[in-house]
Amino acid sequence: MMKLAVLALATMVAGCDDSIAIEIRVPDGIAAEEVELFLGVDRCQATAGPCEGIGAKDRPLALGTVYDRDSNRVFRAPVSDGVAEFKIAADDLKIPVIIAIGQPADPASEEVLGAAQLLDVDLSAGATRYIETLEPVDREDVAKADAVLWRRADTIGCAGFRARNAEVPTFVVAQGDPDCDDFVDPNVECDELVWHGRVAMPGKTCVTHGRVDNEDACTFGTPACVDGVGPTECAAGPTCIPERLCDCESAPDPVMCVANAVANTPLLTHVRCEIPFQQAAPDADWVACPNVKLVANLDGPLLQRTCLQPELLIDNMNTYDTDLDIVLDGTHAVSVHVNELAMPGKCNFDLVASGNSVDAPPVPQPSLRTIVRMTVPATGRILLVPIDLAFDLVGEQNACPAAGGMVQCTFDTGPPGTVETIDACAR
Repeated sequence: MMKLAVLALATMVAGCDDSIAIEIRVPDGIAAEEVELFLGVDRCQATAGPCEGIGAKDRPLALGTVYDRDSNRVFRAPVSDGVAEFKIAADDLKIPVIIAIGQPADPASEEVLGAAQLLDVDLSAGATRYIETLEPVDREDVAKADAVLWRRADTIGCAGFRARNAEVPTFVVAQGDPDCDDFVDPNVECDELVWHGRVAMPGKTCVTHGRVDNEDACTFGTPACVDGVGPTECAAGPTCIPERLCDCESAPDPVMCVANAVANTPLLTHVRCEIPFQQAAPDADWVACPNVKLVANLDGPLLQRTCLQPELLIDNMNTYDTDLDIVLDGTHAVSVHVNELAMPGKCNFDLVASGNSVDAPPVPQPSLRTIVRMTVPATGRILLVPIDLAFDLVGEQNACPAAGGMVQCTFDTGPPGTVETIDACAR
């Protein structure tokens, strides 16, 4: 492995007139107090061969180019007058990649305030100065740079950088622990390329409690080998369900138990949307009010993440779609279409109902309970939230909300004192 001597520029280095200087500029608007360099010196090798990508902390596996960092030394320099400076002693080698991360003045911080990348730094080029400028990072916008930093317990870090308009990132990781999760024993390191990773094993879907961002959550699971644990019969998965459904954990068929509980448990965390129906005359059939949106704003109970791709459960806990036909007493009553409301930091969606006229529904007014499935793209987690679709008999013609109008759905977290953990998956 290449060995490098890296010092802050302010330190006197005897006999280093031909050393390589690296200047990282920090523009206004990036509040970095220090810059840390991650020197990628050798291509990463995993047990099964070259590292083809890394799953950083709380991120899915991303294919990319992966390098081992230069031993476990930490290379940091303070920002002074908008510049952090480093020197590297001359050598006859090249450093393929250096990732620069702007940070607070805290060596344990994982916050990325700005990032940059230097390629092919030639240590044999004589007295040379490399200058690069930190840029803001944005995970969601591929037209902007993105960077990630996560650390082991000893604060040794791994870093990733995706240049603007680039399709894949570059990673600089700890040799021997490329996912930087402190698990290196092969008995408990199931996926050495994914932070706290897991590898699926044959078996049926189960229900269990598991850790989601250091919080306990009820999830569907599968038999799996889990980093830090090893093989287990039911490992928590990415699909989160309301807390009370974990009562199905020990059921002979947990999935069927969940389906029955969703349908038959009144005091269960759920969304309720009332579809307005009207009559043309007192004895006429009921029809769904046209062009009315039923809006579910879940950014109160489900905070801080953007939820996309809503779908409604069609049948048997297996099939989901954006359209659901509700059939009542053998009569086609109404079709419901769910729409994505792509609002940053919010878990919102809306429903639009349409359908044929139907006989007056029985009393009490009927409702159908199903599930809305939403994906949190930032983490890859899936939220399964029960939803009641109720018929709201608003009266005779002209009692409907105006075309294009909105009706707010409600969100019920269950009985008082219920500890709900599905929101952990949306954080």
